[in-house]
This record gives sequence, C-alpha cells and structure tokens, in this order.
Amino acid sequence: MRSAVERAVDLGAADLALPAHHVTMVLQRPGMRQASLTQYLSDVQNPHSAAYHHWLTPAEYGSRFGAAAEDVQTITAWLESEGLTIEKTSPAANLITFSGSVGQLETAFSTSIRSISIGGQKHIANTTAPQIPRAFAAAVKTVVGLDDIHPRSNLQIGPAAKYNSLTRRIEPELTLFDSVGNPYLYVDPADAATIYDTPNANLNTSYKGRTYDGTGVTVGVVGDSNVDLTPVTNYRTAFLGETTATVNLPTVIVDGDDPGLNGDEVETWLDLEVLGGIAPKAKINYYTSADSDISAGLFNAMIRAVNDNAVSVLSISFGECEALAGTETTDFIGELFQQAAAQGITVTVSSGDAGSAACDNQNSETTAINGLGVNGLGSSPNNVSVGGTDYDVLGTAFSTYVETGSTGNPPYYATALSYIPEEPWNDSTSVNGNLADNQSLLSNGSTNIIGGGGGASSVFPKPAYQNALTPADNARDLPDVSLLAANGLYGAVWVLCETSAIYGPDCVTNNGAFTSSTRFDGAGGTSAATPAFAGMLALVVQATGSRLGNVNNVLYTLAANKYSTVFHDVTTGNNAVVCTSGTQNCGGNGFMTGYNAGTGYDQASGLGSVDAAAMLANWTSAVGASSTTGLTINGSTSPVTAVHGTTLNFGVNVTPSTATGAAGLVTTATAAAGAPTLNGQPATIAISDGTGNTGYNGLPGGVYTVYANYGGDTKTAASQSNAISVNISAEASSTQLSVNAYNLAGTPLASLNAIPYGSYIFADTSVYGTAEGYAGSQGFATGTMTNLDNGTIAGTSPITSGNYASFPPVGATVYPYAVGAHSVTATYPGDSSYKPNTSNAVSFTVVKGATSSALFPATAVLVSNTSDKIEVDITTSSLALAPTGTITLSANGVTLGTSSNLTSAESVQNGTSLSYAIFNVLGSHLANGVNTITATYSGDSNYSGSTGATTVTVTEAAISLQTEAIDVSAGSTTDNTAKVTVSSAGGFAGPVNLSCAVTSAPANAISPITCGIPASIDLSGTAPATATLTVNSSAGTTTGTYVVTISGKDAATGMVTASTTSTVVVTGTPAITLTNSGAITIARGATTGNSSALSVTPVDGFTGAVSFSCAVTTSPAAAKQPITCAVSPSLATISGATAATATLTISSTAGTPVTIGAIPLRAIGGTALAGMLFFLVPTVRRRQLRGFLSLIALIALGGMVACGGSSASSGTPPSTSTGTTAGAYVVTVTATPAGASAQTATVNVTVN
Repeated sequence: MRSAVERAVDLGAADLALPAHHVTMVLQRPGMRQASLTQYLSDVQNPHSAAYHHWLTPAEYGSRFGAAAEDVQTITAWLESEGLTIEKTSPAANLITFSGSVGQLETAFSTSIRSISIGGQKHIANTTAPQIPRAFAAAVKTVVGLDDIHPRSNLQIGPAAKYNSLTRRIEPELTLFDSVGNPYLYVDPADAATIYDTPNANLNTSYKGRTYDGTGVTVGVVGDSNVDLTPVTNYRTAFLGETTATVNLPTVIVDGDDPGLNGDEVETWLDLEVLGGIAPKAKINYYTSADSDISAGLFNAMIRAVNDNAVSVLSISFGECEALAGTETTDFIGELFQQAAAQGITVTVSSGDAGSAACDNQNSETTAINGLGVNGLGSSPNNVSVGGTDYDVLGTAFSTYVETGSTGNPPYYATALSYIPEEPWNDSTSVNGNLADNQSLLSNGSTNIIGGGGGASSVFPKPAYQNALTPADNARDLPDVSLLAANGLYGAVWVLCETSAIYGPDCVTNNGAFTSSTRFDGAGGTSAATPAFAGMLALVVQATGSRLGNVNNVLYTLAANKYSTVFHDVTTGNNAVVCTSGTQNCGGNGFMTGYNAGTGYDQASGLGSVDAAAMLANWTSAVGASSTTGLTINGSTSPVTAVHGTTLNFGVNVTPSTATGAAGLVTTATAAAGAPTLNGQPATIAISDGTGNTGYNGLPGGVYTVYANYGGDTKTAASQSNAISVNISAEASSTQLSVNAYNLAGTPLASLNAIPYGSYIFADTSVYGTAEGYAGSQGFATGTMTNLDNGTIAGTSPITSGNYASFPPVGATVYPYAVGAHSVTATYPGDSSYKPNTSNAVSFTVVKGATSSALFPATAVLVSNTSDKIEVDITTSSLALAPTGTITLSANGVTLGTSSNLTSAESVQNGTSLSYAIFNVLGSHLANGVNTITATYSGDSNYSGSTGATTVTVTEAAISLQTEAIDVSAGSTTDNTAKVTVSSAGGFAGPVNLSCAVTSAPANAISPITCGIPASIDLSGTAPATATLTVNSSAGTTTGTYVVTISGKDAATGMVTASTTSTVVVTGTPAITLTNSGAITIARGATTGNSSALSVTPVDGFTGAVSFSCAVTTSPAAAKQPITCAVSPSLATISGATAATATLTISSTAGTPVTIGAIPLRAIGGTALAGMLFFLVPTVRRRQLRGFLSLIALIALGGMVACGGSSASSGTPPSTSTGTTAGAYVVTVTATPAGASAQTATVNVTVN
C-alpha cells in the first residue's frame, strides 16, 4: 500500500461495481532462481563470460528464471475462482494481468478500496494491504494496479515561436529574441548532432567518419495517449530532409483499450520527434494503453513493449516519487527491467523535473515540502537514469556557440556551432552555482521547483557498477547521464512540432522550406533528454550489431578509463530547488540540501553529458595496444589425435609481453541433435607477462578445431589465436550415482532409512572416464540419464554443462517416491566422449510425512449475531502430493462440520505443502466468551494425522453514544452544535440509525428549542464514528436549561440500542432595560423638582457604552413655549452587572412682560417692519417681488398712521407673557446600547 494513502482523507467506499482492468500480480521466483538470474545478468555483460550478450527471449527467461509453472497454474485458477478474468500471463512467468470489479478485488484480496483525497485531489485506492491465501502467498511478490495514482510525464513547455516574415529568418530555431534582447536556441536534430557530436555526417558536418543513423535498429517509446502523427511528419520533413513519401513514421501499438488523444499527447510528440531526430533511420514502435479506473495504462504499455521483445532500446519519460509509490510499484519496475536486461533491451528513464525533490509536483507546487526524493520508475539498477542540463552560458555568450547571422539552411537548419558547456538544469534559482548561494527565481511573484532530478534511491542498493565512482551511500544513485532538458530560461529549448485547435499543426513547410505562417513550439524537461540518449544508444546498437542490455556497466567503465574522451563533465551548478522552511531536508537558505555538481560523478548531473561519436567509438572497450595470441598443444601447432581423457598441455603466448588477464580455450565442437551446444570455453588459462599454460584432459569427442581467445586488459586489446585441429575419440566410462535427501530447509537428512514423504530426494549422477577416475576426469558428458526406481523407469534427467545430472531435474517438482523401500540406478547411453555404462545402485526407505493442523479464523473475536470463516490448514514439509483425507471441526463437544474436499497447493516455494478447508461457523453455535475450536485431520496413505486448535471469543454486540453540552444564545445559528460519538463494543459493525428529541425544557417555555441529527451513521471498523447534533432556537426562545436525548439502534435488527443526553443552556441576547423614577409635576419656570432619575440595567451580560436622548413627544394643543428636555450624562458605560444612571431634566418658561428695549413691540412702526421684511427677502428674488414691495409700502403707510395717534400712547405700560402653556406633556427617553437594541421609556410631565 502506498505511504501517501496512509495520510489521505477518506471520502467513503468506492463503487463496488466500478470496473477494474489491467491489475497485475508480480510473481516471486524461488531464491535459487533469483540467485541464478543475478549471476546471469552479470555474466551477460561480462565480455569474458560465455554468456556475454547471449540474450534470452521472454519464454526462455520464464523457463530459466520465472515462477514455477505449477505456481502460475495454481494462482491463475484461484484468480478465476474469485470471478476475476485473466487478461494475460506473461511468457516470462513473472506477471499475471487480470480484471474484474472493485467489489471482486476487495473480496479476493481481503482489502478495502476507498475513495480518498490526497493533497486536495480525489483518488481511488486500496487502504489496506492486499492479502494472499497462505497456500501460495510465498509465490506472490506484490499486486500493482489497485489505485488510480498514476505516473506523470516529465515535460516542461517552453516558449512558442513563428517564422518572421519581416526579417525572413527562422527566429524560433535561431534568433528569436525575448523582451530584453536575449536570443533563443531552438535545438533541432542538426543542432543536437553538432552539440553532442553524433556520428551522422548529414546532421553533424564536423563529423567525418562512417555515418550511423539507426538503420536496422528498432527502438521503443511508451506513453498513455494515442497520437496524431501529422506533427511528427512535419518535424521529419522540416528537419530531417524526408518527404511525405519517404517519411519514417513510428508504428503505434495499442495494448488493450485505446486511450484516445489526451493531454499526454504532447509528451508523445516530444519523445517521437527527439528520438527520431537523433536516430533518423531507426524504426520506432510507440506503445500505449488506456488508464483504467484504478490502473495505469503506462504500465500495460511497458509490459507489452518488453514482452513483444521487438525493440533494442526503450525510452520512458514518466515519473513517480519513489518514496510514495510503495513497494508495489518499485517491485513491479524492478522485475520488468530485470527481464528487459536479460533480453538485451536497454531502458532509459527520465530522472524527473522537480530537482532533488521528486516527491513534489513541479507542475502544481511552487515550493518543495516532501524532502529529498528520486523517480521511482528510474531508480532500478537495470535502467539508465537520464538527468537534465541547461546551457547557462548562452545568457552571456550566445554568439560564441550559435550562428546568429543566419537561420540555417534547409533541410536541416543547423545553427549550433559546437558543444555548449552545461550546468545542471535548474529554473528554481537565479544563481546557479553552489547550492548554498542559491537565490529564489521569481516569476510573477512566484517561485518554482523545476530542475533536473537526481539523488539516492531509498529502495535499491548501490549496484556494483557504481561502487568506484559514486558517493559511498550504499544506494543506487541517480542520474547516470544528463543531456539538455532546458525549457528556455537561459535561451535554449528543444524545438517541438505539435498541433493546436487554434493554429493547427506546427512546422509546416512548402517545398521543404518554412513560410511566414509556420509556427513552432518549444519544450524541455528530462522528457527530452531521455529519448535523446535513447537515440544515441540506437546508434551504438547499429554500430555493434548487437543489443546492449543494461548499458550502465559500459558507461561506468568508460567513465573510469576514458572519462574526458567520452563525457562532458558538468562541474558547476546544482539541482536544489526552493523548499518550505522547517520541512524535511530544507536548508537554512530555503533550498533543498542536495545536490551540487562537481568533478566526476554527482547527483545533479550523473557522469555528465556525452560525446556520442566518442562513446560509440570506445563502446567495445577497444583501448590500448593491439595484441596477437598464439596457441600450442603439447608444444606444437600440429593437429592432435587422442583418446578422450588424455591430458593435453595448452600453451598461450600473447604479444606484447606485458599482457595480463586470461585466455579462454574455445572449441568449435558441435553436439548431437537435441543435445546442448559444446561451443564455449572448456578451460581458462591465466596470462601473466604474456604467457600461460595448463593441462586439460576434457576436450569433447569429435573432429573440430581449438583456439584461444584472449580477453584483453586495461592496456591491451583482445585477440584470437591460431586454430589447431583435433580428433578426440570416446573412452570407457563409469557413472557415479549417489542419493541425497534433504528437508525443505535444505538440511541433509541423517539417514536414508527414514526419509519423510515429500522430502527432497535427488539421485545425482556424474559420468567420468574409467581410466583417469572420478577425481581426475575433466570432461563433460552430454545426453540424458535414464533413472530407474526398483527396476522401473522413473524418468530422465539431462546432463548439464557441468557434467552433472540430477533426478528429478533441478527446478522440477520432486519425484513422489511412495512410502516404502526403494533401490535406484541410472543408465547412460554414451556420446562422442564417453561410452555407455550403468551406475551403481543405492537403496533408501520413505516413511509417512508428519503433518500439522492450524486454524485461522477470519476474526478471533466474533460478534454473537455474525459468522466467522475458519480456515484449517494441513501443512507438511513436502514437495510431493498434498495431503488428502478428512478434517473434522468441533467446539465444546459439538461437531461444527466436516470436509473431505480439501483444496491443495502442491510444491509451494516456501517448502510447505498445504491442503486446506474453510468452515463457516455461526456465532450462535458457540458459547459466549472464549471457545476452543479443534480441527482433527485423519491422515492418508502418505501423511500421518494431526490435530490443531484455536480460540474464538464470542461477544455480545453493543454500541455506545457520547456527546457534549451546548451553550447557545437564543436565535443564534452558531455554537449550536455538538459532536455525537458513536462507538462499538463487542465487535459490533454496521449502520446505526440515529434520532433525537427534546426531553426537558424550562417551565412554560415559549418557542422551545428543536433538534436534528443525521438519520444514520456507519460503524465500518473499530474506530468510533461521529455525527453532529444541531439545536435550533429563535430570538423568542425561553432561556434556560433544556435536555436533548440522542438515541441509536442498529439498522439491521434494531436490537442493539444506546442513548445519551446533551444539556442545552439557552441564553438571551445581551441587552438593557430602561426605567425612570416616575412622573414630574412642575410650575412654569420651576428649576427644582423638574427631574426624573433614569436607570439602565444590563441584561444577559451586556457590557459597553449606552447613549441617551430625549424628545417631547406629546404637548397640549397650541402650546406656547412648550417644555424642553435634556439627559445628563448623555453617555454611560456598563462594565459589569451594576446599572448605569442618568438624570432627565425638564425646562419650562415662567410668565414675564415682553419688551424690545424701552419700546413696546406694538410701537415698532410699520415702516421699520416693512424694511426688515425687505431685507429678509433674498436679493436674487427682489426683482421678482416688485408686487410684494407695493404691499410692503402699504404696510409702511399703515405704520405711520398708527404712529400718528395721540402722544399719550407712547406711555402705555408693557404687556405680560403667560410662559409655558400649562397642561400634560409626555417625554420619551431613548437609551441606545452599543451592539444591542435601543430601549425607550416615557415620562409624564404636568405643567401647572
């Protein structure tokens, strides 16, 4: 199970009916076969080994190193019995691909497949590890394809470009300038050929040797999208000189469902174009397959490519964090790439585009948080990890390395002038030197984590080829090599031809030349570097005429001996990207702590980039001085005639005399039809100071030639000697037979008189020359031994190249020697070296094998209303027939069931022969508490009986509920919920129905609270589940304490119940009350007794400021000089429970004479009054009021008449004013609290 799933958010069960296609089971080979495979993978890359470059087919790989055939059959039958459909079984006997539904997978593998969220993205994944039946669990390594977390492409889009019709130059490739005048180099095939010196004179004009262009080589690319090949056609006609009639297009191979065209089509275009640009004549097979709901189509395409065995090089430009991928993915990749290496397929994998932080997504994240990591698809020791570089120097020296005065000429448009110095590709820093000096590079205010991947694997140990040159970290280090991966930061990017809905296809030409409407795109990433290196390796395959297999052995050997010739060392820069402070492996400067480039190998650029022509020229390690080798037999080069077994003296002389190493004797003898080929090295002669010799009596019978093959050393080239004819006749022979018996742990049995049935019993035979004796015979017999048991032929066994035959043959199942006494012999038919003979006889006795009975309940704690499945395993240390017979299951003196229909698994790899039966036991048939369950096995003719027991505890199912109190303000929709925890007891599991009710409320409550809770909740495991209780109230709800009762019962029977209560305290909204000291009665003008005390009391905890205001809201009709009011203070503060006070004061007017100076008001003349009225009229309106002025004049005349009366009138005394009109008034006082509702109070005022 992936580690990321453990931290995911569970979104619920996945749809059980969801189809699940292309799920793959990785099989586990026996330990001895794995050891043999490891040795083979070493030998096949060792020029001194007879197995050197002897590649296998998938079927041969399966026969030699795959899972046992009987295991494959057993597992396949089991998968089908679970309702799953077998899609394919790999001929390599290492993978079984099948399909079904999510529900069938959950049942078959006893796992849970859930909908989950990881980092905000929804996925479907198994949340528990898949379980394999014990009967054959040792034969299964892992299951991959139980989730939809798929690898992503390692591609970075660069800037687009277009042909400039004004300058009539192809600016995208050569002279496109950005906003600050920096040019871009759009790298096309001819540019790449020039920069990396590929041995193709058409593309690389500086190369003068034989051209290698991939002719006769088939290479592969894998992806998960189909592809429109129109852009590929345009790319090849634009940059490779091909025409639409001769274009060398890839072959698209769809495995299973067609994925259609999707977002990863851009990745496909880049891979096909770059690889084809480096190796134009190579045949390219593009393998693709659709993702299913829970499996990756990319993996299906990879399996198809390896099993088709049609490609010599396979390029993969996808990645997945190794640490998060889980052992399922790394086990799958490790196995598939082992197979590829054995078949001679070289696999190149991109190292990733997130710098040293491969566990972060460079396409969506701006800072790394998950620590150092590497690409889990490329960390296997059996693939080449390809990292990324950039041409940082172009920012200051563009014209030094690129022709700027020309756009290049069709058909190749080359403008690069030479190799361009490289640094690790890193867009995350603005200063690409030592990582300690890194500074964040901002784009639109954001950082990025884009850069070439590299680091140390946390899964695979360091392979032998890396021991001398890489860090001493005991880990597989990445990358191995690096090439351009830039996406334009320093002015370099790979040219890309794609198509879009707006512009149509890129790279359109007219008669082989671009037009003003031709558009281009750019792309980078280790997705570009990887197919580029795959193309270079295709050239090596063409040059050597052979597949290469895992080329890392050669690459690191070249680095050790010819580093400066073959490699461009990347010595400055780093691949550390921006990280979040405080996260794993984040340094003090805000960048990851790895890795710097340096002299030689480093985890930022690997061994560096390559000079492709030099790599090809030095591939065969043809270094040092040439040599000649001479061979003599018995001191002569004359033909030799001898009887087999005669010792011959072989002498080897190598020139120069300083030669060291070894020379192998090679014969051209051929065996009879159907027998093993004898070609090879029957003996090896050590060479020191140019000479070596040995005596050997094992040359095979026949007429043929013998020569010596000197393998060379670090200073001397290999060479082959003269050939000497020999004629070897057969000699009299004997066969030595011995019987060896072992238990399943491989320990020899002390006695042959009591061998348990099913033990390892080997009748081992070896043919030797009678004359020289067993110890002195060096020859190798061929043919087949016939083995007899008590005079009856038991079978045959082939004689191996080591002159050894074992019955039954190694790798086959054991021969089922029956219980009883046996006498075995073997007969040898003879060959050209040895005459026929019959072996000695050996006797032994087989006895019944012991068994053990073991019980495995599905659950050891059984809920009383459920059932349990109990598997009873009858096991024995046996590789023969599995136990048969009858199993009886009982408990408490009662038989629970019997079964004679045992399911068997024979010859299980872990040495246990197993038969089993599964019993369904009802909890109701057992007693509450601990029950001892006993299984009794009867035994059969091969095995003795046995008994076993286990305990199952039966518990009563129960649930419990817990919740919390609620304190809520009346009418509030916040703080009105409580968590309800539903827990299981007694092993209860299943849905629980929930309800709630208000069971207690304050007396005479108004608008009492109501409650709500989800109708059901699922207790799917042992962990409690939670629901939310919601209490609803209104502003008018009576405050006080309420009680809500929550009830739960199991949905299945309603018999399992529980309840709990929540105390709900409803409080009012903070407010105030306003009161006064009562009515006021005053005389007009009174200044005492004219006030009322105001009191503001806090309610429900109100605190804060309260402002006061007042208004006379009712007065007597036509009141003169009515009362006025004021409140003092106008603002009060409440800080606790104490009321605040203020005073309302009423003001009135007493009756008094009214005069203006000494002149009574009536004495004011009309003229004056008219004048005042005139000046009160706004100026702007005076002209408009001429009629009004006439009226004023009349008033003035009236005034004068009034003044013209008797003079006595001027002495009339002043009149008196009555003051405030007496009567009843009402004053309204308003108190306004901060954040609460205003309150009013009225004060009745009587004026006398």
